[in-house]
Amino acid sequence: MIAIGGRKYRLSFVEKIGDNGDWGKISIENRTILIKRIGNEEEQKRTFLHEVVHGFFSELGGVVEGNEELICDGLANQLYLFIKKNGAEIDWIRKGAIG
Repeated sequence: MIAIGGRKYRLSFVEKIGDNGDWGKISIENRTILIKRIGNEEEQKRTFLHEVVHGFFSELGGVVEGNEELICDGLANQLYLFIKKNGAEIDWIRKGAIG
């Protein structure tokens, strides 16, 4: 289970998501996140973060109009890089101790 705001989402890895080639999909109503199994784990992680960003926007009341996919892509990529490059600091946030 993945917590986004006050809601928990079931995360599932699947072979296919619909017929339009999506790599990920979040259902706010069903509280699920689907991630397509692809050969590139880094892309799966970025796709997961992309769907999480959609969840953030939903928690904020759907404040994004127009280009939501582009915004989610950009934020997901920045989050991915932030997490990869700041492991100790992220552990500090999670555990309360740095260094």
